[in-house]
Amino acid sequence: MTPTAIDTGRPRIALDPRLDGRLASLAEGRTIVLGYYASRTCCSVVGDLAVDWRSSPPGPGFVELDPIEGVSVFADVRLADVLRRGAPELRPGGVLRRGTLSLWLGLPECWIDFLEGPTVMTRRSSM
Repeated sequence: MTPTAIDTGRPRIALDPRLDGRLASLAEGRTIVLGYYASRTCCSVVGDLAVDWRSSPPGPGFVELDPIEGVSVFADVRLADVLRRGAPELRPGGVLRRGTLSLWLGLPECWIDFLEGPTVMTRRSSM
């Protein structure tokens, strides 16, 4: 079922099977923080999702999601709709990025919609 309206429920992040049972050891007591970066260039906005490890929870502008395998997860509040509708999944970061995570969207059109939206370039402190 493809979501067509804004879901007001809490975002759920799936876990790639390659990380099953390994996330807590990768976290080493740290918190997962989901964010993004974006820049405007030639009348278009380009950007990507970002996954960081932090030793403590982030400050204002982030919402706490359900823990995954006991690991705390926070997301930039501006990403809430993307994460609700985009079928997100945490995956291993790749061969050259051992110990890191990446965030994939099963429905990447949600990300494109976000990049075209009014809040993408809004600073977190001004929200």
